[in-house]
Amino acid sequence: RNEITILKNTVKQLKGEVSIYNISGQQVFNNQLSDEIKSIIKLTVPTGYYVISIKTNESIMNKKIFITN
Repeated sequence: RNEITILKNTVKQLKGEVSIYNISGQQVFNNQLSDEIKSIIKLTVPTGYYVISIKTNESIMNKKIFITN
């Protein structure tokens, strides 16, 4: 099982969602973004490249990540 840790670097309250997509564009995870300083996402996915998309009421961030088993 893989874990991704998201650390919030602001004291502002943010609402939004976190999505993870495989390299083919299929969504493998989607959840509401918690307002905690630290959020942990647990995934069961094959090793490979993924795109994490974090959408808040202020911005959208997309990053390519590599997940290993």
